[in-house]
Order: sequence, then structure tokens, then C-alpha cells
Amino acid sequence: MNQVTTTGSGLHPERLVIGQIHADNDELARLYYRKLPNADFGCICPEHEIRDGNDGTFNIRDDEDYGGNGPFDGIGLNELFSYEISNENEFITVRI
Repeated sequence: MNQVTTTGSGLHPERLVIGQIHADNDELARLYYRKLPNADFGCICPEHEIRDGNDGTFNIRDDEDYGGNGPFDGIGLNELFSYEISNENEFITVRI
């Protein structure tokens, strides 16, 4: 990707969905790339939608500094990477 959104509120700005697995009434997994405006790098984080509960978000590719600096070493815009999301035997696996 070469650009992320700059609109939204809370944790929603500067992120974009790069992959997801749908279930009947929710999404088992959403994979986000998020890069803050002043950061050199972004991070990858999956989010699991829990039925009748709050979503769970986990950073798996570099920690994110919500103060605006971004991760120390992450994935920059225009940087090539690949990912795989799988759901097998009640386990969701994400590989970057």
C-alpha cells in the first residue's frame, strides 16, 4: 500500500483493512495496517470480533506508539510484505 486514510476517530484514522475472514454474523479476523501521520513506519495488527462482546486487537508486527511516533522498526509505505490468515480447528493463525 502507498497511502492510508487520515479521517476517522479514536483508533480508526490512519489504518486500513488488508485482509479478513467473515463468519455468519461477524468477522472472525480483520488484519489492519496502521501508520500514524508523523511515523516513518506502520504496524500490522489483527482484530478478532467476539460475538456479543468487545473486539480484541493485537499487535503482531511491531508495537505502536499511540503518541504519534509509530513503531521503531515496522513496515513503511510502498514496502513489499505478504501475509496469510487461516482458521482451522477453532484457531486463527496470522503469518506476516
